Amino acid sequence: MDTYLTFAKKPAKKFCCTDFVNPKDHTKPVHEMTNIGVNRAVDCTCHVDAMIFAFECFHDGWGVVRLVGVPHKEVAFNTHLMNFLSGKTL
Repeated sequence: MDTYLTFAKKPAKKFCCTDFVNPKDHTKPVHEMTNIGVNRAVDCTCHVDAMIFAFECFHDGWGVVRLVGVPHKEVAFNTHLMNFLSGKTL
């Protein structure tokens, strides 16, 4: 999801990342493009909008997102409660 994807791909591949998504390149959410969402997502930006995007794009019931880093303490992580009730893991 990094806007500098070419910079991020090489280190991400060391952690077995196979696909990279920049939300600015798409007009609809990832879960709509895949019909079910992704199995795993990793966000290393510390940007709350990217963190929310990563959390909301993965599969209900078994998806897992890893958020590496902490956003500014004044920023709120706003997402729908159903994201937690549907089995997503943060």
